[in-house]
Amino acid sequence: MSLEFSALHLVIEEESPSAERLTPAFAEAEDKYSSNDTHYLISKENLNDEYFWLYARYGKSKPYSSIVYNTTAQKEEDNPRNIDQIEPDKQLFALYCINYRTLYLSSTNKKSWVEEYLRAQLKQDVAIKDFLKSVEDFIQQIKSVEKVKLVAKSNLFTAQGDIMKIFPSPNDLYGLGMPEDFTLEANFVNANLTDAFIKYLKKMVGWKKNCEADSLLCIGRDDKNFETVFNADSFIQKVSVEAAKDEQGLYEPTVVKQALIRKIGGSDEESS
Repeated sequence: MSLEFSALHLVIEEESPSAERLTPAFAEAEDKYSSNDTHYLISKENLNDEYFWLYARYGKSKPYSSIVYNTTAQKEEDNPRNIDQIEPDKQLFALYCINYRTLYLSSTNKKSWVEEYLRAQLKQDVAIKDFLKSVEDFIQQIKSVEKVKLVAKSNLFTAQGDIMKIFPSPNDLYGLGMPEDFTLEANFVNANLTDAFIKYLKKMVGWKKNCEADSLLCIGRDDKNFETVFNADSFIQKVSVEAAKDEQGLYEPTVVKQALIRKIGGSDEESS
């Protein structure tokens, strides 16, 4: 059985949050929170300032019925739960990846609740947005460039393409053969948008579409100095992980967490 996550852009005070900014919201491992008659039992974890994990079980006290139906005995019985009790039988999983600046959320219907909860924890403005859907939208919005990160893996596509020309002979660096992947990361301070950059960005997007690049992340600033992110993966990304429900019909959160981290390319050793 698979569980699907949507890739979203988490914005705190108009920019993607750093580990330092997120840490206060994850300082306590367990928490309780109520909103709109829905009650949440929350577990949180900061994994080496690289991943921030949030798991919530939740439910409502109403509607309430004074009777239940016993499917084994096939008869009605008095409800053993009183109206002040809830069954936290619904689950929400969320993982924020610092490196990809991406929030993976198991239910987009709970975006507003995650915003509300983080806003209450941090006392700062929080928003969850969809990523831009095209490089053209990104170029139209930004006025300056802040960061470009390109990752390529050794495979048939990279070997036959021209993407490897931008990496300095990686197979000769240590005499260890070809590395499994290569990363090019460039950071800028208010670098003006240029025709040369636009042309090369479109070329890198082409590498991603042709499977020569594994991931492409570009960060810029608009005319109000708000951060804008273009992630060549995330605007189309629906990440599915394999996880079986237990006999009570619930997912085991640790299994989901580890499977998701593995799927997006990280290591789950620290969370095992």
